[in-house]
Amino acid sequence: MRIDSLKNTLSVCKSDSGKIDIHYQLCRDYSDIGQMDSATKYGLNGVAIGKYVDYPEGLARCHNNLGTVYWMQSDYQNAFDQFFITLSLWEKNSDSPIKSRQQDAKHGIAGTYGNIAGLYSATSNNAKSLEYAIKCKNIMEELGNKPGLSIILGNIGIIYSQLSDYPMAIEFYLKGLKIEEELGNRSGIAYILGSMAYIYKDIGELTKALDCALNSLKNFEEFGDKQGIS
Repeated sequence: MRIDSLKNTLSVCKSDSGKIDIHYQLCRDYSDIGQMDSATKYGLNGVAIGKYVDYPEGLARCHNNLGTVYWMQSDYQNAFDQFFITLSLWEKNSDSPIKSRQQDAKHGIAGTYGNIAGLYSATSNNAKSLEYAIKCKNIMEELGNKPGLSIILGNIGIIYSQLSDYPMAIEFYLKGLKIEEELGNRSGIAYILGSMAYIYKDIGELTKALDCALNSLKNFEEFGDKQGIS
């Protein structure tokens, strides 16, 4: 079992940065199997070590993990706290004279903006969710991260749909769809088309709704997603 292997590695690890990375992985792995107490324990231990080590990216990832763990437990205030600490650490790292750290920081900032946007959406604050989603989109464009950009474009489409701004929702879904088609990502294509079908149905454009739904189904079938097909 991977968790046991990580624990064994941790017991003999001499490097503080290595210990932070292992605590980060244990936090993620425990959260993936729903053991939130253990996930929190290892996340907090990673943070405790990271405060005394020159490894800001490792510390940022530990805080980000904790934010996700708290979010999964609907502890939104603690989740926000962790994500904003994460953001602060990445922003400080973006001024590093080391170019690799600057690049890591940009990716970290973009990902954290996306997490904050998702958390605001979960707490029904669509205006703030949109604000941070747009910030994430801008950095993803700058980085040329097409998979990440497609995801956030789809999320922005969802936010606009929740705001009942259907033309803007369709606009962002179409932007995301174009990228998914360029990437040849059948799963992404199918989910975006499915989302568009719901919007077209809600606004009474039934021909477009049916077309999107059938194309979505075709893509789900081609990559064998039974859940999507159902």
